[in-house]
Amino acid sequence: MVIPLRTAVIEPQAFYLVRLIFEQQEAAMAGDMRHGANAGAQRLPGEIDERDEAPLLLSNGNPADSGALADGWHYAGWHDPFPKPSYLFALVAGALGKLADSFVTMSGRTVELGIYVEPGKERLAGYAMDALKRSMQWDEEAFGREYDLDVFNIVAVSDFNMGAMENKGLNIFNDKYVLADQETATDADFANIEAIIAHEYFHNWTGNRITCRDWFQLCLKEGLTVFRDHEFSADQRSRAVKRIAEVRTLRAHQFPEDQGPLAGGRHARAAREQRRFVPVGQTLAPGGPNRTSYGMCWARGWRGGA
Repeated sequence: MVIPLRTAVIEPQAFYLVRLIFEQQEAAMAGDMRHGANAGAQRLPGEIDERDEAPLLLSNGNPADSGALADGWHYAGWHDPFPKPSYLFALVAGALGKLADSFVTMSGRTVELGIYVEPGKERLAGYAMDALKRSMQWDEEAFGREYDLDVFNIVAVSDFNMGAMENKGLNIFNDKYVLADQETATDADFANIEAIIAHEYFHNWTGNRITCRDWFQLCLKEGLTVFRDHEFSADQRSRAVKRIAEVRTLRAHQFPEDQGPLAGGRHARAAREQRRFVPVGQTLAPGGPNRTSYGMCWARGWRGGA
């Protein structure tokens, strides 16, 4: 049972975000991630909060039930049918605006899509929604990966202290990577929104459904997902320009680190903790072997292997 504590002061039109999730360092201390994943799917009893202060209650999986309780409180139940490690758990309670849409999968299922933002900013989430739908279609066509839940939600708020996080079925974003005004956003803004929306969605299969043994395998799930979002961006835009940008990033960040005092071992046995094992470019460097394998086996052979 997850019961958020009552908020002492909430300003009018304000919201609050409760994100109960093991961050990377905490999950690393928890040991083998598969212990949580192997426990099997569970139906969460749900969230309980005051309806006026938090009319929106979201979590992982599919919505199960909801209703009113005494004294102005209400609840929402969510059922995630797929096992997952604890770092992918998320819970959101608050008052947010919503941009709604839907996507029909290759098997004919309708998936309800929602992007939740601070009230009044809904009109700025249109490009992010378009990027999400294109990502879902591309993953089906390129890798045969169909989305596996009935709903897919994104919550984007201005005070989220990371770029984005791939919590199962409920991605959490800083709204810098979701909101775009056609009058003021740059080409780079649109490209970043497209790439990051795609990256977090692609984690549904490379990172969520197929997850890490522990954080020393971080470069595997991140490397493969970055390769997939690079391929998506290359197909959506210019493959040559995208590849040049990747190499420039490696040369600017990874090469100096490898040649300096912060260089770390590339094998788990050479590292004393996860932070020393994961270099700055850990999400880019693994793309090389993935790209080589993809090119040698062609798309159909890679897709069959997946």
